[in-house]
Order: sequence, then C-alpha cells, then structure tokens
Amino acid sequence: MGKAAAKRRTRLPSGQVAYDGKRLIGRDYGHPLTQLEAQNLPYKVLEYPVGSNRTHISLTTPDDATEGKTEGARTWLPEELSALVRRHLKDVAESSLGLQKLLGFSFTTATVSVPAEFDMVRLLQVYCKWCEASIDASTNVAL
Repeated sequence: MGKAAAKRRTRLPSGQVAYDGKRLIGRDYGHPLTQLEAQNLPYKVLEYPVGSNRTHISLTTPDDATEGKTEGARTWLPEELSALVRRHLKDVAESSLGLQKLLGFSFTTATVSVPAEFDMVRLLQVYCKWCEASIDASTNVAL
C-alpha cells in the first residue's frame, strides 16, 4: 500500500499490488464511494464474506500468479494491509539501525496519522489493527 506500491504496480501484474487502500478503510462495501473507488483500482475490491457488507481487498501472491491460479487469491481488510505494511516498516527500521542486535531494543509505540475525513469508526478500525500487529499506537488526525 502507499506510494511505493503505486510505483511497483508498473513492474508487477495487476492484482498483486495494493495501493490507495486507505480510502477503503472502514467503508461498507455498499457505500457509493467504495463502489466508485473499486471501479478505478486494478485489484479486486469485494464483499467478504458475502452478505457481510465488509470491504475486502483480494490479491494474488506472485507464486499463485506464476502457477496461473486465480482462485487462490487472499483477501484482506484494508486496515489489515495497512498494519502489515507498518509492521514491515518497524522491522526494517529496527534491523537497519541495528537496535535489536546491539541493545535488544525494539519499537513498541507508533504514532498513526489518519486523514481528517475519518470518522470515529474508521479511526478505531485502524487503531485496532495496529494493536493486533503488536504496536501500541497513538492516533493523530492529519489536517
């Protein structure tokens, strides 16, 4: 997700890279803006499980794509993908600084910025997924 993913989309087949997913966080699948966004994205935005009105992003892994599988695509909530990206960034920061090896130090807190348009429900969904990723998050609203 994010700008780096948008750049990678030119090198990888569509359906393997998610970007602009933050716009989908906390929105019901039936919401008109969700439907509008889904039309402009190269990956699948779907309701999962069917009838739940929950928005999920469906992606195939590079392994699935090379084997020609489309049914093996995994689905994620947009906020889950956001938490995965942040978890990866935390791990990269710790390893590049050598904090884990030298001092046994790891980051345990983070500040999460969310767009000002997020209502409390959407903000809490982001916060909960960060907590599931074992990161204590304080939230700031980006204005």
